[in-house]
Amino acid sequence: MKGRASYFATFLALIFPFCARANDESPRPKILGIALVRLSVADPNAYRQFYSTILDEPEYGCHWCETEHPGPIRLPSGQILTIDVPKPDQPSQHVASVVFAIDDADAMRKYLKDKNIKIDEGPKPDFRTKDPVQRPSKVPANYQSRFIYVTDPEGHHIGFWQVPQTLWPNPHTAELRIIHYGIVVKDVVAEDHFYKDILGFQLYWHGGRSEGKDDWVAMQVPDGTDWVEYMLNIPIDADQRTLGVASHIALGVADINDVQERLIKNNVRLTEEPTLGLDGKWQLNVYDPDKTRIEFMEFKPKAKPCCSEFRGPQPGPE
Repeated sequence: MKGRASYFATFLALIFPFCARANDESPRPKILGIALVRLSVADPNAYRQFYSTILDEPEYGCHWCETEHPGPIRLPSGQILTIDVPKPDQPSQHVASVVFAIDDADAMRKYLKDKNIKIDEGPKPDFRTKDPVQRPSKVPANYQSRFIYVTDPEGHHIGFWQVPQTLWPNPHTAELRIIHYGIVVKDVVAEDHFYKDILGFQLYWHGGRSEGKDDWVAMQVPDGTDWVEYMLNIPIDADQRTLGVASHIALGVADINDVQERLIKNNVRLTEEPTLGLDGKWQLNVYDPDKTRIEFMEFKPKAKPCCSEFRGPQPGPE
């Protein structure tokens, strides 16, 4: 018995450090949804003209002022669109970066450190206007300290922002809302390890143009309804048009026909008709001056999806 007790004590001593280490790991803060998207824009004036017509004048500070660098656009959902101007010799990144709303920036820093995820250093985004008269009073002075930026395994820039509750994106708005964005993915295993295993994203839907082969994999945030869409099977030598189709944002809407009518009324040049996607949702694509696809998509499916069932909650009004 004495030998057996000694063996048991030794066994506990060996496994206890591992148990303690597991218990000491930081819990993952909530990742609530998309808060901010930065678009790669070569001509800010063209950007200003295009987005003012397709978004139908959203309200946020002085974003249509006649300045060299247009200010941010705040959608009815509370989400923000802003821009990045690449150097003349650099191709467009289309969707340059996406920032997710979280509930605790300090906890996220500790969590990422525990997971050995490198936090990118550098300037944080300044989406406020330069004019203090136009600057939204709801944006706190220390808002930049609440931003965290990282890079996923394939080089996509994403961020996390402890959004003030007064600016929290509304996931149930009936107005325009960014419900997903697309990234070109070559290594699904590596991206899944980052988004699923580390950040807690869950499979929402997957499908493809041919049976048994996925072209799209939608990974939904763990504490909301927005998702990142893996765009698969994109050629290595894809041109800017193809890359702009893949690296895109989707704006959720209640009725695609209402959107089409509004765009025609605003003299937006439409090159496509609304189509029923393989996921059973109606959609309509437009393309900005940098060939970035802006996909209007109905919140709810109107037909049975192909390939797989939805595994997560639907965005939009409940």
